[in-house]
Amino acid sequence: MNTALAHLEPLGVPSTCELTGPRWNARARLHRALDEVSLNFVIASRTARAPVLDFGCGEGLATLAALARGASVFALDEDEEAVRHLLTRVPSQQHPRLRARVGSLLATDFKGVHFDALHAARILHEFDGAAVERVLKKFYRWLYPNGRLFLSALAPSGAYWRAFEGEYLKRCAGGARWPGYVEQASPLTGHPGDARAVHLLDEATLRRELEAVGFQIEQSRCLPLPWDDDQISCAVIARCRI
Repeated sequence: MNTALAHLEPLGVPSTCELTGPRWNARARLHRALDEVSLNFVIASRTARAPVLDFGCGEGLATLAALARGASVFALDEDEEAVRHLLTRVPSQQHPRLRARVGSLLATDFKGVHFDALHAARILHEFDGAAVERVLKKFYRWLYPNGRLFLSALAPSGAYWRAFEGEYLKRCAGGARWPGYVEQASPLTGHPGDARAVHLLDEATLRRELEAVGFQIEQSRCLPLPWDDDQISCAVIARCRI
């Protein structure tokens, strides 16, 4: 991958992230603090020999921290405004180590590129079960053989999702593979007319799916979001199982 210039590479997909929507969906502007898994990604980036990938980077809090520690970073997000804002915040001396791209998180692929670390913070809630499977398979391929994954996902626990608790437990008892997928979240979030889906992933589901595609779990825990105690994030650090 050429990291000679920092620039915006459009992939033909317009911005789709609604930054003024529900708290669970406003990724780009709510993340003013690094949570535990993001901080571990930044620490790992200091000794990375190959580029690292910030998948769903938003305005680039983790990207900026990794660049400041000397990493070469590939930053990807669907929101063109957020990525352009990231580029304005990168010091000129760091431009040679950054490639920023706007594009569909599902459609993006990297051929013949391997990353030392991949950061994906709270983006899986945007995908249904089949899409989660596809994305995790891509992560494994991009990281193989020695890369590490730093992943977090919104969980179906915490006060914000309390209205879903009964239905979620019922689905789990019935053996549902994706018990946290909600086709229309507005009844749970109090935002009438919001027809967007949300996929909440618990620790057991994340472990199952990561191990199924070949990852070995190093660490796994659930913690409140640093900026919102009502929401819980499941954080996992994993490496490719060889």
